[in-house]
Amino acid sequence: MSAERQFRNLDETCRRVLGDDHPRSLNARQALADVYHDLEVHFERRFSRGFQTAVIYTRAYSEVRDFYDNEFDTEPSWRPNNNVRPHRFVWSAIYELPFGKGKRWVQENPVRHIVGGWQLSWIYQYQSGPVVGWGNRFYYGDIGKINEVLKHDEIHSKDIHQWFDPNIVYKGSGAIPEGFVGFEGRSDFQPGPFHVRIFPNRLDMREDGIRDWDAKILRRFKVTERVNTSFAVDLLNATNHTNFEGPNTDPTSKNFGKVSTQRGLSRVIQFNLRVDF
Repeated sequence: MSAERQFRNLDETCRRVLGDDHPRSLNARQALADVYHDLEVHFERRFSRGFQTAVIYTRAYSEVRDFYDNEFDTEPSWRPNNNVRPHRFVWSAIYELPFGKGKRWVQENPVRHIVGGWQLSWIYQYQSGPVVGWGNRFYYGDIGKINEVLKHDEIHSKDIHQWFDPNIVYKGSGAIPEGFVGFEGRSDFQPGPFHVRIFPNRLDMREDGIRDWDAKILRRFKVTERVNTSFAVDLLNATNHTNFEGPNTDPTSKNFGKVSTQRGLSRVIQFNLRVDF
């Protein structure tokens, strides 16, 4: 694990100039840390009577000290760990239709050749998204009340591609109007990389997570005593649900607050043919 800096070679420069035993060099290597806690609940029904299922839920919390708020800080700062998601829920199942030879119904009827040998399986996943990342920005207002200014729930409910109010950016000329609450949107008025950080790197706000159904429909055929064939259709992201990436958090951009990319693929359909002999 390594800490993030604006100037990536700063720690190496300190080590070379000050020496390995200097406190600055030691801090750069020893101050990295993380805290992780989780609770996992697992329910499973083993395969019986043609049905098997499992449900897993994980509640996790983690912070990591891997980021320098300022280039002159001797130790990195704590922030939410984006490698850990607070909530993850997975449900998987396999179900064999009870028709055909050796099953509960239609064991001898010729129709068994049509309705027998079918199997359905699926995996549903839900996972929280990563924390929205921010650069160092000039914000005019109380950061503790920024969620009220962003109006995420109100704006996002009207347009899924707009994450928060784009009008909370000032791009006019002259002084900031009295009473204005929002971001400085003029490119020439942004903090430089060497300035003290005045805006949090990560707020208590998360991108959209993952909601995904994967399903499979499988049919087995017995050709001879020694040859068996199976044909399957895989439906990846079966509901064609779009999982969006995070919003643009650059107030100087015309796309500020907008989501323009997606996480993962749209629906994918795969056909598989397998012969066992």
